[in-house]
This record gives sequence, structure tokens and C-alpha cells, in this order.
Amino acid sequence: MKSRGFTIVELLIVIVVIAILAAISIVAYNGIQQRAKNSQTVIAMVAYAKAIRGYHAVNQNFPGTTSCAGKVGSVCGNLTDNTAPAACSGIGPAGYEAAFGNAIKTISSTIPEPSEQEITCDGRKFKGIIYQNFGFAVALYSFYKSVNQCPAISGAELYMTTSGPFGDGYMCAYTITLS
Repeated sequence: MKSRGFTIVELLIVIVVIAILAAISIVAYNGIQQRAKNSQTVIAMVAYAKAIRGYHAVNQNFPGTTSCAGKVGSVCGNLTDNTAPAACSGIGPAGYEAAFGNAIKTISSTIPEPSEQEITCDGRKFKGIIYQNFGFAVALYSFYKSVNQCPAISGAELYMTTSGPFGDGYMCAYTITLS
């Protein structure tokens, strides 16, 4: 009895099936990575909202002025230039403010970092979480990729989102007010 190998057609079919499965896996993996980055930012937003509320309960005011939420030296918002483009909701650049960071650390010593993902709008790059103190309330601005709407943040209320996608993502603005 003569043993028979695979024909070229059979090999091609197997290769095509493997290629299709690999393509599906790569697309699914990229989606999982993006959701993980968005979740990292949501977790950081929740932690900051909780810490800001705690700081206000202890001190009867909100900490700092405008700052990047995150590690010392971080830069957030518009990373490309010093403008606040109207097409991108007027969010200009912000840097880390030690007064804000130190105030938050008095309430919570472990606050997670937002993801380092960047959103592009009008040729400008945006990332991170921006904290803005208005005296009577604070705003937290965050940036998300590959979402259809802004996520709910416990302890903060969504008050503004870009109308439609913010370039290749969304800019979501939340407020924390205390009565």
C-alpha cells in the first residue's frame, strides 16, 4: 500500500483557514487592549472623584487649580501646542500641579494612573485626566478611544461630551458638585 501525502489544494485550504483565524484573533486582541486602557482611565477617574469628595469633606474646599491627575511631571490635555482648539472642545494643555497632587495624597495614598493612550483631534494629540477647580465645583476631563459614549463615573456627573467622536475618540467632562 502506497502512502499518500497532502495535495496542494488541501494545504492551501488549511493555510487560508489558519490565516482567517489569526486575523480574527488579532482584531479581538486589539479590542481587548483598547477596552483595558479605557478601563484603566475609568478606574482612575472613580478614584479621583472619591478622593476629591473626601478632601472636600475634610477641608471644606477643593484642592488646587488646574492640573493633570496622575504622576509627578505628567502633562495632559492638548499635548501638541499651547492652543485650546474650539473643534476639540477648548481643552488646552495642563501640567502636574504639586498642590493638587499633595492634597489628594492626604486623602488617598494609592490613586491609579490613567492610561497613556492618546486621542487625535484636528491634528492635535490629547491624553490623560485634567482636573479643573471652579471653587464651587470641579471638572474632570478624560479621553477614551473606541467607545460609543462616555462611561458612567461613580461620584461624578457627566456634564459635557463632544458632539460625536472627538477625532478618533471621545472627550468626556464630568463635574463634582457638593450641596
